[in-house]
Amino acid sequence: LGFLLFFQSSIAVVQAVAGTHTAGVYGLAVSIMTAGYLLPRILYRKFFLAKVSRWHFHDKRKVQAFVHRLVPAVALMSISLAILIALAAPALIHRVFGPEFSGTIPVLQVLAIALPLRILSRGLAGAAVESGDVRERVFWQFGLAGAAVVTIWTMLPQLGVVGVAAIMVAGEAALA
Repeated sequence: LGFLLFFQSSIAVVQAVAGTHTAGVYGLAVSIMTAGYLLPRILYRKFFLAKVSRWHFHDKRKVQAFVHRLVPAVALMSISLAILIALAAPALIHRVFGPEFSGTIPVLQVLAIALPLRILSRGLAGAAVESGDVRERVFWQFGLAGAAVVTIWTMLPQLGVVGVAAIMVAGEAALA
């Protein structure tokens, strides 16, 4: 719920402040990035969550290795995917959605920066499940979501949707 409020609420705020067309342009970039954000969710839940849970009770050194070595390594590897998304954005948007969505390109390129941050954040969240820090993480997610909504609402007229994307990247960095 915190993720949905944090990431998806920006679309509602953009629509309320800047209108339906602008929200559609921004929402398309968010939808594409949401698909990219499935990668860390699948990766950590499918391959690591059960192991980290088991390690938490039986081998704390493996949990530390996961947090300090594997999670940052996966985040670093995801930089190439973020670069691919940013470079492919012009061709993808024009071919699939048409020139009327060309405003999505810079938004998507900025949001792509958040992919390694999201991967880092999800990996650390997986380790937090076992350390008892989940409540604190949820608190911060809701707090950041509220701060993002207020910031977007006040700054959208000055910054535009590319600025909204930058605010969301800053939120991802803070959450990581």
